[in-house]
Amino acid sequence: MEQGLNPSQKPGFFIRWRQLLFVILAVIIAGGVVIGSAAAYGAYYASRVYPGAHLGSIAIGGLTPAEVTVLTATVAERYNRDGLQLLVTGRPSAQAEGMIPRLVTIAVAKSAENPAVIEISPEVVGAQALALGRTGSLLRRLFEPLYILVSATRVRWEAGINERELEKRLRSALASGSDEPRNATLLVESVAPWRYSVVAERSGSSFEYAAIAREAARQVSLLSFKPIAVQAFDFTPTIKAADVESAAPLAERVVNLGNLTLVVSSTVVTPMSWVIIPSVFASWLEPRELPGQNGVVFGLRLSAVNDFLQTAIVPTLSREPVEPRFVRNGEKVVDFQPPRTGVTLDALAIVTRLDEEILRRGSGQGISTVEGVVSVVQPLTQLSALNDLGINDLVGVGTSTFRDSHTNRIKNIANAVGRLNGVLIAPGEEFSANHYAGPYTRENGFLPEQVIKGNEIKPEIGGGMCQIGTTLFRMAMQSGLDITERRNHSLVVGYYSDPVNGNPGTDATLYEPILDLKFRNDTGRYLLLTTEIDYKEQLLTFSLWGTPDGRAGWYTHPLVSRWIPAGKAQQFLVDTLPPGTTKCQNAFRGAVASFLYTRITPEGEKIERTFDSVYRPLPKICLVGKAPDDLVACPTGKKCAVTEAPTPLAPGVGDAPLVEPAPELPVPAPTE
Repeated sequence: MEQGLNPSQKPGFFIRWRQLLFVILAVIIAGGVVIGSAAAYGAYYASRVYPGAHLGSIAIGGLTPAEVTVLTATVAERYNRDGLQLLVTGRPSAQAEGMIPRLVTIAVAKSAENPAVIEISPEVVGAQALALGRTGSLLRRLFEPLYILVSATRVRWEAGINERELEKRLRSALASGSDEPRNATLLVESVAPWRYSVVAERSGSSFEYAAIAREAARQVSLLSFKPIAVQAFDFTPTIKAADVESAAPLAERVVNLGNLTLVVSSTVVTPMSWVIIPSVFASWLEPRELPGQNGVVFGLRLSAVNDFLQTAIVPTLSREPVEPRFVRNGEKVVDFQPPRTGVTLDALAIVTRLDEEILRRGSGQGISTVEGVVSVVQPLTQLSALNDLGINDLVGVGTSTFRDSHTNRIKNIANAVGRLNGVLIAPGEEFSANHYAGPYTRENGFLPEQVIKGNEIKPEIGGGMCQIGTTLFRMAMQSGLDITERRNHSLVVGYYSDPVNGNPGTDATLYEPILDLKFRNDTGRYLLLTTEIDYKEQLLTFSLWGTPDGRAGWYTHPLVSRWIPAGKAQQFLVDTLPPGTTKCQNAFRGAVASFLYTRITPEGEKIERTFDSVYRPLPKICLVGKAPDDLVACPTGKKCAVTEAPTPLAPGVGDAPLVEPAPELPVPAPTE
């Protein structure tokens, strides 16, 4: 027996540890098998909808987004063809003779006179179906597909229902002709002078049109084609003509208090206001009875107010949400649409507030100004659900104007904009503008443009690329990125002035292969560069999309510490122009400018960097074609121009449009 060994305890001790280790090992193996199986399951259905997913009552598991899109388009086509079916029931009355159960079809398709009742976006539904089970944390993405398989999960989507148009069509299809019931009401014929008539009450049968519209929206979301049960009810007037006649002076007092003003002020829309004059809202007045109050008071006919809002305000204020698109081909995104929140007017809240204002006027407490309400409508799909690169939000934006540019310059800019759009910048990559926008050659679609090079005006392929460099420079700074290479132009050019104070200093020149604009992607995730050119506003907008990590970047408006006069105008005789022809470029005054670029790192460190720019002055220079008699023999036996000293020009003579200056190169340019 081994010294110090307790025979009664040692074997049991090792057995328990072996059992525990076995259990731990079994759990690890089982967990690995489960996670591996879940990962393999996700990989197998990488481009298809997970099994168990349903669109309404239709199983779509295993379909591709394209197949779901086709299916949804087929459903939408059937709705447009067959419409909505209503099974109308009710108790017939003397005022609604012959109202027996019947099937009524409501057309929903768009016509020349009316908008569509149902709007379905098949591509959006396809993207939503693929995104099911692919959002959230890694753990959720691993195991949610299994939950979908066993729970028959429905894709969350909503058909766009134009409830106003649907209600209009319902009223047209279900109204009993001239038997439409109503309370007595007031018809204002004139505000000044005050004149009115009373419309008598009438009994009859009616329907809950708003409830029918809601049920129709629910049925469409389920892709159901079952007839919708509609129940009619008898309506007995509670407000009589005599009641309205006795309350007419109250309506006159409400109108005489003057205009109603609707104000909409929100962080998501530009503040706006609308003035509603008495002659307009007088036609909306509706008599009603309030609990605990004797007699009739006046509010607003809600349907009339809603019609006004939908016609006069909604088209100006509201916008639909935009669903994102992200289609990648290799190292470039070939189809990208960022998501955009929509804005909708909360018509019900505004109608209620206007109605309350009219009621307050009746009691002498009106304030005449009503605050409107808007709501934000989020897209159904998140950008992060469409890619695995971490691109989910806007990081930074840069802009510049190319106003008054020549045709070839604009074409060159547009060509570079197209080459840059959709570029993916890898983690750790040093982005080079020349690499992605160039080479600036005819083969790549770039055209010659007049440039100022030294003291000459000459065409050069790719003129206008400095517009690209400047916009990228501003975008990178607004994104809080490290600028690794930048050089200012040699001359002060209006294209690149600061949009606030008009000073030079925030420009960046490109001149392949010597001068470049570079910045480093130190975010640890991919960045996506998107470009936009607005020909109407003559504006370039470059945007970076990625994963916001808490960094920030901004720069001050540039300050000029010294302006340098351009000097006297000069003239040179050349043999490169027809005799007597003059070509001039404008004068440029020089400047010494600077601005401060500040960026905050994800760790909270503040880094400041001053960018200094020196711009040389350039007098107005004109090139004049030399006459044949002024030419002398050159060593080659040909005629060439006599070199002469510059000749001062009269102010304003021979001015030409501004052209692109070639950059001041750090090394001498080759002699041509």
